[in-house]
Amino acid sequence: MINMKAPCALRTHRRTWGLSQQELAQLLGMGSRTHISRIEHGKRTPTMETALACSTLFGVPLGILFPQTAVEIEERLRGRLSRFKEGTLKTTTLAGERKRDLCARALAGIDGEVHFAFA
Repeated sequence: MINMKAPCALRTHRRTWGLSQQELAQLLGMGSRTHISRIEHGKRTPTMETALACSTLFGVPLGILFPQTAVEIEERLRGRLSRFKEGTLKTTTLAGERKRDLCARALAGIDGEVHFAFA
């Protein structure tokens, strides 16, 4: 079961495979274990490269590895999508329709998923 209060599940997956923070740091091309510790405790957001590397290494979707980050991104995106969609309501062009459809689809995906949309 995923703990939504935990900043990420990286520690769980790292320990499942018997990796130390230093070993994971080496696999990810980082100099020290401190960076891994800060990510695991939610004190630092992983870079895109680090997040994708962890997802690939452990075979786990980003939204499951980093649920707190996924929720924060989805909340910010939801607000921007809503504002953008409102701005397209007066447009009657095909492009305007497509933009509204994209916004509606994205909002439905965010609202329909349980914060694991990053597969």
